[in-house]
Amino acid sequence: MRSYPGCRRNFPVDSDFPVLHDQALDSMSAVAQYDRLIELAQTMGYQIRYENLGGTGGGLCEYGGRRLLFVDLSLSLLDQIEQMQKALNRDA
Repeated sequence: MRSYPGCRRNFPVDSDFPVLHDQALDSMSAVAQYDRLIELAQTMGYQIRYENLGGTGGGLCEYGGRRLLFVDLSLSLLDQIEQMQKALNRDA
């Protein structure tokens, strides 16, 4: 589980959970998939934080009444997409 200091609730991101599957995502380019997931997270009430987390992955967090999605900028675009899919699936 990725832990963020001060977070009241941390959401683990691991391979034990199925990835959100959207058939529309299958036919999109990686950049379009990324944009779609960011829009989905915002629709779900998450603020997006772009951080260099050293390749440990991003995840969801609640802090100070805010819902945050951390995106690890040190990961490749495809890995960022995978991490976002897994994280958002937990809260779907």
